Amino acid sequence: IKEEWIKISGKRKYTCNYNYFSNIDTHEKAYWLGFLLSDGCIMHHTRIRHLKTCDSLQERFLIQLSLSVKDYDHLIKFSKALNSSYPINVYKGKGFGETEYGRILIEDKMLFDDLNKHGINTNKSLCEKFPYMIDSKYYIDVIRGIFDADGCISVHKSRHGSDEYEFNINGTK
Repeated sequence: IKEEWIKISGKRKYTCNYNYFSNIDTHEKAYWLGFLLSDGCIMHHTRIRHLKTCDSLQERFLIQLSLSVKDYDHLIKFSKALNSSYPINVYKGKGFGETEYGRILIEDKMLFDDLNKHGINTNKSLCEKFPYMIDSKYYIDVIRGIFDADGCISVHKSRHGSDEYEFNINGTK
């Protein structure tokens, strides 16, 4: 049995603020929503567990954020924002080549549903939608989160020799 499936005496092994994304009412929540929109993912898994007494259907609702170990401190900031006791594990490979990466994996249906309500879908690659349903005063914070996850600023020389600055966000239009 994988470690994240283990629960101690019917209680959660790890905890966090599972209501964190139920209402996007702070700049910090809007930032993390934008960051997850770009670099996070939510997953829904179903499996049949074969127990001695019977078979049971197990559903798992997961929120995952994986970043290069160079950005490990950002995973810590995310974890603190959610008051999370979930571990941040370090791995090598799988989409990161030979580079090490950190990952926090949180299991909770309410958190999953709230993120889904705000536009983060399973298999979201290239079909994300901006969360217009939140208060417009938080749009800039969502954009800041998206930019921190998938954006860059670069400098080029123009054909006249002057500096040109380019602002770019990779991903969905």
